[in-house]
Amino acid sequence: MLKSLTESSPDSLYQSISSVQAGNVEEENECISNYYPFIRKTVSGVCKRFIHPGADEEFSIGLLAFREALHQFEPNKGTSFLAFARLVIKRRIIDYIRREQRRIKAVSLDYRDEERESLENAAEVIVSLNKYRQKVENEARKEELQMLTRKLEKFNVSLSEIAAQRPLHGDARQNMVRVARSIYGNEAVLNAIYTKKRMPMNQIMEIVDMSRKTIERNRKYILALVIIMTEKYQYLYEYVK
Repeated sequence: MLKSLTESSPDSLYQSISSVQAGNVEEENECISNYYPFIRKTVSGVCKRFIHPGADEEFSIGLLAFREALHQFEPNKGTSFLAFARLVIKRRIIDYIRREQRRIKAVSLDYRDEERESLENAAEVIVSLNKYRQKVENEARKEELQMLTRKLEKFNVSLSEIAAQRPLHGDARQNMVRVARSIYGNEAVLNAIYTKKRMPMNQIMEIVDMSRKTIERNRKYILALVIIMTEKYQYLYEYVK
């Protein structure tokens, strides 16, 4: 069943998403129901165990994340919906793990000295959750990197070229981040980039306060930043900024 869902017509799926984003609650509930297997498989993959829809909190989080993906997805960005939904689900599971860490840590602070054994058990759980969260974050970052690679290929740009243009100094990198934010915040320039699959330098120079030579020298790195911001690759953004 999962295979048939993931292989369904993109046009049909995108029509459903468009209807959901227009406020069709019935279509939204039906879409979520149809993709239960996908949601459970994704959550199980993140948690590395079988997920019971009626008992595991993680599945409820997966449902909410899928609903969030339905409302946030932008077809014109070129990313498949299921890839986007998978990423959103992983992020929300990671957020849940972080909350659990804080909750357990807060509870452990209330223990008295005579309950040292329970306190030590809580500490072990915190360490275990931290290791698990780091593992899931690494997997999410790797998936984002794969998606970024596919995006860059459409611009005939490789990751090695991005790495070669990455400024060595923090101040210089922050300057590039500011340029990327200016581009990200300008719908006309952003649409031109995704439509023409190149950096429209004349338009960019109208909205940034930096020499054209500097922009040209770092344009591929800036392009990567813009894609990361547009596609909301939050783990890659923390790494490159």
